[in-house]
Amino acid sequence: MSNKRPAMELGTVLVVGGCGFVGWHIVNHLLNFPSETDASVALPKPEEDPRFDYPQLAGRYPVCMAKVAVVDLRTSNNRLPGAEYYDGDITSAESMLEVFRKVKPNVVIHTATPNVLEGNKPLLRKVNVDGTKTLLEVAGGARGDWGGKCKAFVYTSSSSVVHDTQSDLINVDEEWPYIRGDRQLEYYSETKADAEELVLKYNRTSPSGMVTCAVRPAGIYGEKDTTFTYKVLEHSSKASPAVLRMQLGDNNNLFDFTYVGNIAYAHLLAAFRLLATKTRIESKQSEPLDHERVDGEAFNITNDAPVYFWDMTRAAWALTGKVVEPHQVWELPEALLGPIGGIAETVMGICGKTPRLTRRTVRYSCMTRYYSCDKAKSRLGYTPIVSVEEGLARAVGYGVERERQEGQKKGHKSIDCSIHTESNIMDYYAALNPNPPYMFRRILLLLFWLIGLPASTADKPLYGSKDGIPGIDASFDYVVVGGGNAGVTLAARLAEQSFNVALVEAGGFYEINYPPAKVPGAVGIGTGTDPMAIRTPIDWGFLVNTGPGADSRTIHYEKARCLGGASASNFMLYQRPTIGSMKLWADLVDDESYLFDNVFPLFKKTINFTAPNEELRPANATVSYREDAYEKHGQPVDVTYPHAASPFSSWFQLGLESVGVEVTSEFNSGSLLGSFYCPFTLRPADQIRSSSESAFSRSPYSSRYLETLTLYKNTMGKKILFDQKRATGVEVATAGSKYILSATHEVIISSGAFQSPQLLMVSGIGPADVLQEHEIDVIVDLPGVGQNLWDHVFSGPTYPVAVETFNKLAMDLQYLISQIREFKSSHTGVLTNHGFDYVAFEKLPGSSRAGFTERTENDLSWFPEDWPEVEYIPAPLFVGNFSDPITMQPQDGRQYATILPTLVAPTSRGNVSIISADTDDLPVIHMNWLTTETDQQVLVAAFKRVRDIFHSEAMAPIIVGEEFFPGKEYQTDREILEVIRDTAMAPWHASGTCKMGTRSDRMAVLDSRARVFGVEKLRVVDASAFPVLPPGHPQSVVYMFAEKIASDIISYTRVLSSWGWMEELDTMMEVVQLNELSNCSRMV
Repeated sequence: MSNKRPAMELGTVLVVGGCGFVGWHIVNHLLNFPSETDASVALPKPEEDPRFDYPQLAGRYPVCMAKVAVVDLRTSNNRLPGAEYYDGDITSAESMLEVFRKVKPNVVIHTATPNVLEGNKPLLRKVNVDGTKTLLEVAGGARGDWGGKCKAFVYTSSSSVVHDTQSDLINVDEEWPYIRGDRQLEYYSETKADAEELVLKYNRTSPSGMVTCAVRPAGIYGEKDTTFTYKVLEHSSKASPAVLRMQLGDNNNLFDFTYVGNIAYAHLLAAFRLLATKTRIESKQSEPLDHERVDGEAFNITNDAPVYFWDMTRAAWALTGKVVEPHQVWELPEALLGPIGGIAETVMGICGKTPRLTRRTVRYSCMTRYYSCDKAKSRLGYTPIVSVEEGLARAVGYGVERERQEGQKKGHKSIDCSIHTESNIMDYYAALNPNPPYMFRRILLLLFWLIGLPASTADKPLYGSKDGIPGIDASFDYVVVGGGNAGVTLAARLAEQSFNVALVEAGGFYEINYPPAKVPGAVGIGTGTDPMAIRTPIDWGFLVNTGPGADSRTIHYEKARCLGGASASNFMLYQRPTIGSMKLWADLVDDESYLFDNVFPLFKKTINFTAPNEELRPANATVSYREDAYEKHGQPVDVTYPHAASPFSSWFQLGLESVGVEVTSEFNSGSLLGSFYCPFTLRPADQIRSSSESAFSRSPYSSRYLETLTLYKNTMGKKILFDQKRATGVEVATAGSKYILSATHEVIISSGAFQSPQLLMVSGIGPADVLQEHEIDVIVDLPGVGQNLWDHVFSGPTYPVAVETFNKLAMDLQYLISQIREFKSSHTGVLTNHGFDYVAFEKLPGSSRAGFTERTENDLSWFPEDWPEVEYIPAPLFVGNFSDPITMQPQDGRQYATILPTLVAPTSRGNVSIISADTDDLPVIHMNWLTTETDQQVLVAAFKRVRDIFHSEAMAPIIVGEEFFPGKEYQTDREILEVIRDTAMAPWHASGTCKMGTRSDRMAVLDSRARVFGVEKLRVVDASAFPVLPPGHPQSVVYMFAEKIASDIISYTRVLSSWGWMEELDTMMEVVQLNELSNCSRMV
């Protein structure tokens, strides 16, 4: 279609709702802008201010030739000369018939809607749906004869009909499905979707054969706006300069703002094209081609230029004279304001009021939401004539001058549009109160600034050249479900080899949804065990039962719901397992390829190591490392040391040496016994987290795999699909809309230790009794699915200390501000380090084993000689029961430190099961911590050993009081065990629930190549596949495992593609595997 703007002959046009905001502009355009020629209806604007000196609209838009009539509930206001006006109720067929008999329209443009979004649901339903239905039936001749024949019906819908009010939308087109029912949190949008569907279904089906279409405006603003522009100007006029500096979210969210004149123009183009279609039909010409069709279609209408939400808002304020410079902005995190909005809604709701700050306004201010208008440009010939900037000047100029005129009438002071600026915002807030009374306020301030850290040029999220289209079935070589450490790594490696890969992730980008995750000093926020504590926006919200060994508590267990998974939320510690632990792994799966020497190159493959900056690190925190432990070629994931070191850690090192735990050289070459500063997955230049998502998005190969990797974010894996016992794809859901992603090669599950077994079970693979209980067809009876849950467990004492710890940040606002400044300006200071930076591993010495039973010693002898039993982790804060590590800190002015003895050779095992056949229902998780006497005795002994470290002469200079927690009154093993039972927590290392093993192991779920027993073309690649959880922090093992399976797949596929006849052999071998598995099951 040509973009030329012809004169438009429309005949008689009835604008329904023509006295409203959009309707008035449509009428103004139909009448060729009397607002610019008739002083009685002119739109006011400030005079003699060049910012509001914009050109006239007449001559820029096409000339309209039409007789114009308006019907509205009340038409006494907003009239324009040249139009006929009629009062009428669109929900009454009689009322509408009376108007139609008088007007006899050729075209109906229906813009009427109640001026409410929520609250009066019956009114929304009555007007938007029932009223639209009545209009369609009257206009189309189904509800009485009015003496004419309407040819075209244009409906003003809303872009929100495909939005759930929560998710980010990026360049969304008209193919996206409606969001309704439980998934639609805004009833207005649901009624608009229902009405639009009525309109489009009515196309060519009425007695008159009337053609219809819908226009979906996005983010309307302009003169006479009573929503965005009005509220922005109201806020600007009433808010203090300090309040204007506050920004909800990080302003990384692009948003559509569409000038109302462009939207009016789109309506007239739609009417014009519909009339052309109607003429074509009546003259029996050929039908429009699919890519030309207008009737029966919906069209997004935008300014085709999305802008950052707060840039737009501050630009409006600047036009009123209230200038906020970028460096003055105080960025408030959505993660905390959302819950605060919820509290405000509850409290004010009791009083019958609605607060300004609600969860919806917070989300609305922080979400990305913009649409593609390519369809309107192509089929309607639409082009946005007025730019976003000009539209804003028109809208603000109208509002400012209108306010001035109203103020003159009432004797009020008018808005001052002259430019004002303020001093630096940081100094302003520092001067408010150097010591506010509550630590929570200080933590809020910390978050407000951390969330606003500018992204570096390397922060380019893994968008891919192709975002998957939700609701549309698609086919790929591989479908990977889960975008965590393993999932992103595996998907990227396969895509590098030119395989078409779909990566399905239930969350989004942590850089957008929760930017503090990037900052080491913000680690731990929202991770507490209290189920009622504040959570971050990227938290799954898992609740687990600790098991009877830990008082059967129900606690929160942190797991990240975002691209990057655990690598986006963990403590970033990077260390590799021992040689013996990998030997045990290889023995259990009968595959020597897992021996440490064989996987060592795979450990190195993912990592780009950078030596520590010794000039910035303290002299007593120097580190050594083996260069041969790392590749010299830059790989995606950065590993280095933070520029700062925790002051407590150097004393912790001395205390360890005093009890016999010596300093070792490093933890990445197959040995762990000893103590050492642990490197972090951290970018060396800016000291920002390096996750699988952020790392692989800037891989040297990214330009290659971004062509073959399709990302489905905010999308849940619902069910694996099978043809007999061959996996063929995955049913997924985005915002509740289900569709199928087919896999021609393989489906790979990478959803973690809790949700990988869940997805297998809901798909028919798992313990038969569990599946049958939930009426799930059994594809393979694998009793090991969901069993063998490993985790590490800790609990430790706290002492007051005379060194700087986390408590200083919490209690000294001036210090906090100085550290924020330092981190933002030079990427140095305490915020580069979370404080858990020095760790130690040991097998407990003989003096600590005196109380061990023979059973305990036998259990521990199963582990290899180099497998430590305990890890010691220094925590420069009070830990206690870990209910909420932020808000629970003591407020007595003292500094505190904890040493956490962590069980890394656990003998207790938990399990995961399902409560339904739907993955939206989170699984049931029983951790079963400390259920064995062995685990209890080891952790009690380790707890006592930590006390020995605190009481050592080496640490005496910094211990400034008696044990704060649990207290010196807890001395006996029984008393200590009770403390541990009540406070035990884990470092979130859940693993082993889909363990690999040999075919003779009835509880094995996978073979050594991660293939699921009993089916074809299905693998599980994540920590759930581990046969054992190696000692320490498993991040490195997950990366290695993903690299290994990716290499296996690529090598094997190359062979098959080179030798076509081997594909048949592969199928035969799968059949042999199935038969062997069946025989093994019968033998058991």
